[in-house]
Amino acid sequence: MVNPISVRRYAQAIGVLAKTDRIDAQIIAKYAATLKPEFKPIPDKTSQKVKDLLARRSQLMEMSTMENNRLQILPKSLHKSINSLLKALQPQIKPITKQIEQEVAKVDHW
Repeated sequence: MVNPISVRRYAQAIGVLAKTDRIDAQIIAKYAATLKPEFKPIPDKTSQKVKDLLARRSQLMEMSTMENNRLQILPKSLHKSINSLLKALQPQIKPITKQIEQEVAKVDHW
């Protein structure tokens, strides 16, 4: 896998502005032959699942942090709303963390 933007910029650099499937295939072949990009295999299902779980956990943690920060700056009259959201986020974070640990434990080299 290579960054499609890199291939497109390579095509522009060598003066190829047209874009058809045939031209794209030729440009990709020239790009690979000329620049010899680093080999990046497509992630296996377990790696992709862990990546997705980590992304979701990160999103939930970020929301939790934002709400905790709001507790510091917003008036006490809004704390009930913020705390209820924080209480709703915690039960979602724990199972995702557990899933990540289980998936990682399945792979020996991790």
